[in-house]
Amino acid sequence: QVARVEAGNGYLGDLHEFFVTPQGTAFFSCYGTSQADLSSLGGAKDATYFYGVAQEVDVKTGKVLFQWRSDEHVAFSESYAPVPKDGATPWDYFHINSICPSGDGDLLISGRHTWGVYKVSRSTGKVAWRMGGKESDFSFGPGATYAWQHDVTQQPNGTITVFDNGTGLYVTQPGSRGLVLSLDTAARKVNLVRQYPHPGNALRAGALGSVQVLPDGHVFMGWGVHAWY
Repeated sequence: QVARVEAGNGYLGDLHEFFVTPQGTAFFSCYGTSQADLSSLGGAKDATYFYGVAQEVDVKTGKVLFQWRSDEHVAFSESYAPVPKDGATPWDYFHINSICPSGDGDLLISGRHTWGVYKVSRSTGKVAWRMGGKESDFSFGPGATYAWQHDVTQQPNGTITVFDNGTGLYVTQPGSRGLVLSLDTAARKVNLVRQYPHPGNALRAGALGSVQVLPDGHVFMGWGVHAWY
């Protein structure tokens, strides 16, 4: 063991994301809970909800260098997750599941339950743009849309890989697949470069899933809970 690092500010690191940077920092995904009046969305007036947290922590000192909370930047109305009616079940409105540095030093944060990818400023925490979801700043070309996504990663050439689950709290397409997307930020357009469906069956991965581009250009994929690789 060379180091032990934990999330800060009272949060616990979550299973969805953890990686160490060349600068000796670690990124965590975390979940927090809070209360809100969700009656306008069909929920309780004093409902409990989960929000997503992205943190960057210095490995040596444990100091939190950056923190972002979804509920400070992403509205409840962006969620595709149904609001619990009973008032007792916490509403997982955002469901953070991946964090990735973008080429300019900011971050790409994936919210599974909003179907959105958010470009977040490392200096201010503000959302520069949304890719996907109800408030998308981009239009999508044929075959480029996704839902309930995982493992959003910007590649060195600027393309973005996504595991498109296509199913989660409900089904949106026949099978899960890997996507390679190109972004035209000037025209605000997302186009499909390539897709990787399952070679045999239209597997629907209800959770998890990944798309990993290898150094030789091949792609290693995992179909989440199905344990197909």
